[in-house]
Amino acid sequence: LFKKALAIRVKQDGEDHPDVASAYNNMAVAYGEQGRHEEALVMFSKSLAIKLKVYGENHPEVAAVYDNTANLYVTLGRHEDALEMFTKCLAISMVVKHPYVPDVPTLFFRMAFLRGKQGRYLEALELFEKSIAIMGPNHKQLATAYGGMATVCYRLGKYEEALEIHEKSLAIYLNVRGGEQQVAAT
Repeated sequence: LFKKALAIRVKQDGEDHPDVASAYNNMAVAYGEQGRHEEALVMFSKSLAIKLKVYGENHPEVAAVYDNTANLYVTLGRHEDALEMFTKCLAISMVVKHPYVPDVPTLFFRMAFLRGKQGRYLEALELFEKSIAIMGPNHKQLATAYGGMATVCYRLGKYEEALEIHEKSLAIYLNVRGGEQQVAAT
């Protein structure tokens, strides 16, 4: 169905139309969800090429493709490629605010988790610190970021610091979730 829609779009609007790029992106997401990762990467690449040509580098549509591609790379365990895409998305997010573009602290957060998975704990710690510093007290991922930071501290042998940060993470989580009874019930 996506292929038919794409063929119609290309015939109607031309290969370099933003709607064609969106169709490629949608196909990439669908391929990714089906486990057809290589096909997804090809579709993301086609979408990105058109969006760069149409919008230029600093546009939310371009950032969205970088983010989608990075998330696929994470799924594939290609962490360096994911970090490259997250870094490109971050550069755009720092100048453009848009619902399609992850916010800056979220991107630092994602990059920190990847560095932690790679065993690059000092880099992960630095990225968690950046993320938390700009998240603010009501950010939806604050408790999780503190939890990730605590895990990194633990891996670095900073056990007391890890425990303190885990306690802070739990306190935020309980506050956001409405207390212990709701947590115990889930």
